[in-house]
Amino acid sequence: GHNEITTAGEKKVYTVIENPDQQIINQTGSFTTLEGIEMPYTEMTSIYYDNRSVSVSLFIDRIIQKFQSGTYIVKIYVEGKFMGLTFLILQ
Repeated sequence: GHNEITTAGEKKVYTVIENPDQQIINQTGSFTTLEGIEMPYTEMTSIYYDNRSVSVSLFIDRIIQKFQSGTYIVKIYVEGKFMGLTFLILQ
């Protein structure tokens, strides 16, 4: 189905990675969510969004030395709208 949440085009995708201590890792800036909350982010990427699907590749190898073992929460925001989260478990 066609998703009308936003117009197609270049979108800013913010990746927020929280370490097991709930701290944002490798913070490079902050953005404002649709709810008006100032949110620190780990990485920002621009993608072309066509209202169908979003595929976000996360390249974390260059900051891997900052990772300790445990569960990380990876949250994705597109133009300030929360899109979902996933868990990254490092042994």
